Amino acid sequence: MKRTNFFILGALTGLTTLSGAILSAPFVVATTTVTPDCVDDENRRCSFQLDAAVVVSPTCSISGNTTEHSETVTPGNSKTVTGITIEVLCNDPNGFKVYAVGYTNDTYGTTVLKYNGSGNNDIATGTSGTSSSWWAMQVSATDTSIITSAYSNSEVKSIPSTSDAIISSSSATGITTGNGKTFTINYPVYIKSSQPAGTYTGQVKYTLVNPQNGTVPTS
Repeated sequence: MKRTNFFILGALTGLTTLSGAILSAPFVVATTTVTPDCVDDENRRCSFQLDAAVVVSPTCSISGNTTEHSETVTPGNSKTVTGITIEVLCNDPNGFKVYAVGYTNDTYGTTVLKYNGSGNNDIATGTSGTSSSWWAMQVSATDTSIITSAYSNSEVKSIPSTSDAIISSSSATGITTGNGKTFTINYPVYIKSSQPAGTYTGQVKYTLVNPQNGTVPTS
């Protein structure tokens, strides 16, 4: 931005002799050329416009109230293992999705409850029946609109062996705890009467992807 400068010519511009007196010519005020973005008004003012922009970056996170579940189940009985409540905080206006996949022994796509003893007594995923033991998952939320159709109505579903979207939102949430979208995962289990005693462990991995059309996790 150029500015207008004012100069006063402080020296006499000429000497004139008249009746023995020395007179000075009037002081002259000279100005620079006023640039187009200045207003050459009586106040000699120039102005400029500052354009400001603020960029708010996406901030997203996923967290649960616990990371472990432990229940005792008597053989020949079913039980719903109280699971985990998960909150998603994501200010992406394009929304987000949450994917689930079996992750037993930190291995993508593994869906069994692994037996800690000898022999092949792992418990496979399933949703019903009494001829074999099984475990499953069940999704619920206060805002049921975020649950994908395949997992709606608290339907009992097998643990997915590939990443499957269980939660989908097309809008942003707040980014402070208590201002996001929450959902709960429970794990229905049936243990057949001949199942050996012991500890059976399994994992399910939940991955937040934003925006909603982000890359589906494969590992």
